[in-house]
Amino acid sequence: MKYWAWLTTSAKGANQARMESIVDPKMPKIAPFDYLIALVAEIGLSGVSWSDIYHWVLLSGTNLRLWEIQQIKKLSMMYHNSAQQYEGTSIPSPYRDVDMVSQEPINHLRTDKV
Repeated sequence: MKYWAWLTTSAKGANQARMESIVDPKMPKIAPFDYLIALVAEIGLSGVSWSDIYHWVLLSGTNLRLWEIQQIKKLSMMYHNSAQQYEGTSIPSPYRDVDMVSQEPINHLRTDKV
């Protein structure tokens, strides 16, 4: 959620969200729980209340376990707080692709002049 918040907020001095300038943002793999992210996006990203979740469950007819409801609430608050933290700042991304990070030392050695 922190990375999503970082992508959907604008950097310092920018007029658009960071994701607008990234061709193919690589999202972290979170299977088998990726469905929770979709639920958070549907119910509400910006700090949903217990009442919001309760009414969404009633209206949608979706059966959720207690732990899923708790995670939706936590993830929504995490997005909300992170979006406030990242908006209008030059804070670096909270997520780095493991494949890219593991290649950085190799690429550095290839381009480094002795």
